[in-house]
Amino acid sequence: MGVTSAALIAGAMAPAYASAIPNGHVQICAQGDYASYITFPNRSDYSSTVVSPGQCWYQELGGNSWEPINVYNEWGGYLATEWYNGSSSGIGIGTEGSGGSEWVTTW
Repeated sequence: MGVTSAALIAGAMAPAYASAIPNGHVQICAQGDYASYITFPNRSDYSSTVVSPGQCWYQELGGNSWEPINVYNEWGGYLATEWYNGSSSGIGIGTEGSGGSEWVTTW
């Protein structure tokens, strides 16, 4: 019982990690076997370039309130919406998997 309790306490005390991306910056990396891109609906649908597999796009965008970032595969298929506030953090977005089994991770 003591080992279990200690493990639970240690797990509960694990530190929360902030994004390694600096405040006001956005990155998308195509980590799967397909290209991907992101759009910013609150910025007149401004978008990244289409990022080839194994490549990244990185940009300083600033911002001072929460806003959505829509994530798409190279064929325009919607994958996810992530939220970003440039005044308090940066965000890294990774598209993962392969055609038919695609997902998004963040850091």
